[in-house]
Amino acid sequence: MRVSAGDGEWVLEEVPVGQFVLDLPYFQREIGLDANRCRVVKVSGDSMEPTFRSGDPVLVYLGENQQPADGIWVIRIGHGTFVKRLQFMLGSTVRVVSDNPAYQDQVLDLTEEQPDFQMIGRVMWSPRLH
Repeated sequence: MRVSAGDGEWVLEEVPVGQFVLDLPYFQREIGLDANRCRVVKVSGDSMEPTFRSGDPVLVYLGENQQPADGIWVIRIGHGTFVKRLQFMLGSTVRVVSDNPAYQDQVLDLTEEQPDFQMIGRVMWSPRLH
């Protein structure tokens, strides 16, 4: 699966296309997550530059009951799937941020019905983050 750092990737289905091999003891020690709940996806687009470039792999944790917290997330808005920085503000407002200053932030009020917004998983690792 690819996630957009731009105008959004339309995800019609999520089909594994291969495996990303990590040293399991290192992964469990350094990342501390259940490897079965993690997926590696590729970034597509430039809206998260310089943090991620198009083609970069990112490790996404799909754990249940994740608490909203500031960080980089894979989200779904409408039919688009994105990798974005989320900033949770007072109340029920979230700022959706692209690291590339050429893109404007979006602010969503989660108290309003937001059927098109879904937090899929938190980005936990990428070669550029560590």
